[in-house]
Amino acid sequence: MKGRTPRSFRRQFLAYIYNQKAAANNSQFPLSKLEAFHQEASPNQYKIVQIVSDYELYLEGYWMGHCVYSYAEECCNGESTIWSLKQLDEKEEWVSKVTIEVKWQKEITQAYARFNRSLNKHQEELVRAWAARENLTFDW
Repeated sequence: MKGRTPRSFRRQFLAYIYNQKAAANNSQFPLSKLEAFHQEASPNQYKIVQIVSDYELYLEGYWMGHCVYSYAEECCNGESTIWSLKQLDEKEEWVSKVTIEVKWQKEITQAYARFNRSLNKHQEELVRAWAARENLTFDW
């Protein structure tokens, strides 16, 4: 507790509990018929991939700082699929930049950057290019 406020300790404790729950469940979501997306735009590489498990969904929400983990039940039921736009960083690791929700009727209902920020122009272009290729509509 040293150096922590009660509020920050509670937040860290809850993150630990959610992590344990997600790791214990680790249920697999139904796979979408949509294709993943990959684009190389020198010097950057991007990809859009489906999040396919409870634990991956938890990690996406934790890293991105938003509530995407609350959609786990919808993903298990096949009502929604969650996708992540990732960028290859200088350490050769894929880093999440945008989280995308696609409803079963092939409609993008949400797309947010870290901490629920709006997408920048380049991120929006990438999401729209993928959506056009997959015949997805927008409602965001």
